Amino acid sequence: MGALFDQELAAAASRVDPRDLFDLAFLMERYGTVLSDTQIRRADDFTEDLNRLERPYKNRFERDDVLRNLSSVDEVVLQSRYAITDQRDLRWPHLQEQRVPIPTGVLGRILAIQRRARGQSDQRTDPDLRNPGGCQGFRLPGRNASRNHVRERGIDLDWSISR
Repeated sequence: MGALFDQELAAAASRVDPRDLFDLAFLMERYGTVLSDTQIRRADDFTEDLNRLERPYKNRFERDDVLRNLSSVDEVVLQSRYAITDQRDLRWPHLQEQRVPIPTGVLGRILAIQRRARGQSDQRTDPDLRNPGGCQGFRLPGRNASRNHVRERGIDLDWSISR
């Protein structure tokens, strides 16, 4: 898995092919736990600036017949950043981003809301799959937050962070 990840990261860094970014996000999300610390650090550097990462892929993503029906470039960028930030925080909880940080919880909520809006779900965002005995509330990806918890704390579930 490590060699495949290295190839995808090198490809995404050296050319602008939307499938490279999509594959990289998939590998980071599904197989992040088996990646080495060096690979996590390199991926963290690669995904650090969300706007810089998204900009070159935007038009090409929309022109790709397969990907435009599966996902959007901003969703893939968020998905990859969320997966890497999650791995970084698990491995090195004492590290903090030096720039204005985007908390992992915010990235997770944005990704979950975008997927719900698009009618997509997976084990990380679908409340029925996260709680097979019956859903007691809305579950955020990788987090244990119920609707009541969200309401009590006045957490804004509006995915648009630019108001």
